[in-house]
Amino acid sequence: MPAWASGEEAGPYNFEGQYRLDYLTGLSGPLKDHWRHAGNLDLRFGVDADKAWGWDGTRFFVHAIASHGNHPNGRQGTAQGIDNLEVSVNGARIFQAWGEKTFLDERLALLFGLLDLNAEFQVTDSSATLIHPAFGTSAELAQTGRAGPSIFPLSSLALRGAWKFNEQLTWRTALFDGVPGDPAHPNGTHIRLGHGDGTLLISELSYSHKATEAEVNKLAVGAWRYSSRFDDQLDTDSAGVPIQRKNFGVYAMGERTLWKANPDGSRGVDGFLRLGWATGAVNQIDQAIGAGLLWRGPFESRPKDKLSFGIAAEHNSHPWRCAARAAGEAAPAAEISYELSYRARINEWFALQPDVQWLRNHGEAPVSKNALVLGLRLDFTF
Repeated sequence: MPAWASGEEAGPYNFEGQYRLDYLTGLSGPLKDHWRHAGNLDLRFGVDADKAWGWDGTRFFVHAIASHGNHPNGRQGTAQGIDNLEVSVNGARIFQAWGEKTFLDERLALLFGLLDLNAEFQVTDSSATLIHPAFGTSAELAQTGRAGPSIFPLSSLALRGAWKFNEQLTWRTALFDGVPGDPAHPNGTHIRLGHGDGTLLISELSYSHKATEAEVNKLAVGAWRYSSRFDDQLDTDSAGVPIQRKNFGVYAMGERTLWKANPDGSRGVDGFLRLGWATGAVNQIDQAIGAGLLWRGPFESRPKDKLSFGIAAEHNSHPWRCAARAAGEAAPAAEISYELSYRARINEWFALQPDVQWLRNHGEAPVSKNALVLGLRLDFTF
C-alpha cells in the first residue's frame, strides 16, 4: 500500500502509477526454449478526507489494474506458480475501492469496500521484491476457496476492523465475501453476493517495532476460516457424494533486520520466515514455509538496489496425493522453489530486475520434474 494510503504524511489528493513487465524462459523444464511474459499496470488514487474536506479520520482509496500476458505459470505447471503478475483472464478492473474511518483517537479503524487481503494480512516487507507468488500470499492460503481468496487480481467486499493496543501491537480482523468477483463473468469488475458464497474470516495479531525507518522488526500470528464447506478429496457418503468439510488454517511469520551496514539502517540485511497450515482434507497444500533474505544497498555506490533470496516450500496433503494417484496423475509429496533476484534502481522512475528460479518436484513428467527459470522484470513508476 502506498505511503499516502497508510496514513503517512502526504497531501489531500495523491496519485501513483506503476507498470511492471516480466519476461521468463527456461534453461530446463517446460519453459525451455520458450518465452512467456506477464505485465500489469497499477493506478492508485488516495484521498485524505480530513485534509481535503475536514472529515476527521477518514480516507478513501481506489486501485485499478490492467493485466496482460501469455501465462508463464500455466506453461510451467507448478502448484505455487513462478510469476506474481500472471492473471487467468487478461483485462482491466477495479481491484480495490474502500473507505476507512478512525475512532477513539485513531485506536480503532473500520474499513469497508473492495480490499486486497494481502495488503493487510500475511505481509512481510522483506519478501516484497521477489517475483515468485508464494512470497506474497503464501501457498496454503492462496489456493483456498472456490475462486481463491480476495487477492490479486480479484478482490471481494470486506469489512475490516483494526485495533491498536499501542504503537507496537495491532489486532486486525476482516470478513470477506467468500467468492471474489463473478466466476461466470471473469472480465471487468463485479460485486456478486451469490447464494452459497459464504464468507472468509481472517484475523491477525502483529507486533512491530523498529529503531529506524528503514529497519524491520515484526512478529505476527493469524488464523482464517471459510463459513462454507468444501468437498472432501477422498471420503464420500453411501451415494458416492463427497462429504462436506470445514476449511480453515493458521499461520505465523516474522521478519527482522539482521545487520546494519550504516548507522541509520538504510543499508543492511533483513530476514523473514513464514509458516502456514491448512485443512488437508479439502486442499492440495496442507503446509507451507517461506524464508529468505533481503540485502538493501548491497553496494555502497548503489544504496537503493536490492538483492533478494527466497525459499518457498509446500507440502501436498495425503488426501490430495491419494486422489491424484487414483486418477493416474503425478503426486509429489512437496514442491520447493528457490529464487535469487537483484533489483537495480536505474533512476527515480525505472528499475531493472534479473531473476533466477530453481524449481524442484513440480509434478510434471519425470523428465521435467526440476526446472531452471530465468526472468527479467522491467518496473516503471510515475
